[in-house]
Amino acid sequence: MDGIMSISVTDTRLLADLLAGRLGVLERLYCLSQRQLEIVRNGEITVLLDLLGTKQKILGELEAAERRLDPYRDTPPEKRVWNSREERHRCDQLVKSCETALAAILECDRTSERLMKEKKDDVQKELQRLNGRRVSTEYVRQTTANVASGEGRPQSRLDLRSGK
Repeated sequence: MDGIMSISVTDTRLLADLLAGRLGVLERLYCLSQRQLEIVRNGEITVLLDLLGTKQKILGELEAAERRLDPYRDTPPEKRVWNSREERHRCDQLVKSCETALAAILECDRTSERLMKEKKDDVQKELQRLNGRRVSTEYVRQTTANVASGEGRPQSRLDLRSGK
């Protein structure tokens, strides 16, 4: 039998059940990824952290589902003994649904990551803008103080050590 072991009808029924379980986990993960995207859009960081903790648990479930499917990975579908064409078609549809769900999850996660990076960049720009304003304000304050004290000329240096 050219080195590939056939899987019995009972095993293909189990395969279908395992694929359905994997799809269920992926669907839950997809719901969480959609919620994550909404949370990121709203800037709710503390809620995001809670959701990521929940998502990590679901990822653990997905890993366990993948491990249960491992024995089936080395046997091509055509080498399996199927109870019926419908059962084989069902498994094929489950595999395709899992692939679609996984692609949708990855897309949500990429979008969330991109939005978070954009928000981080916006905050960084705002901090730089505010820091620049603080430096300008400090320069004007020191210049005014020097002129008012009679020095007549602004200091040639700006003291950035001031926390004010």
